[in-house]
Amino acid sequence: MSLRQHITQQMHRRDQQMRAIVTPTLPPEMAARQNRTRQRLNDRAERMHQRADTVNGWS
Repeated sequence: MSLRQHITQQMHRRDQQMRAIVTPTLPPEMAARQNRTRQRLNDRAERMHQRADTVNGWS
């Protein structure tokens, strides 16, 4: 394992530990914005898949 991989793995591990210890709570307006952004991305991905399916003749 290279040094870079080891450091990356260590950072991920620390991140997971911190998430387990400190539960992040966002202010309501930031949480709402994050949810809207996530939903928008989900909708966009769904539209792209639907478009691909119709081009393929699957639906």
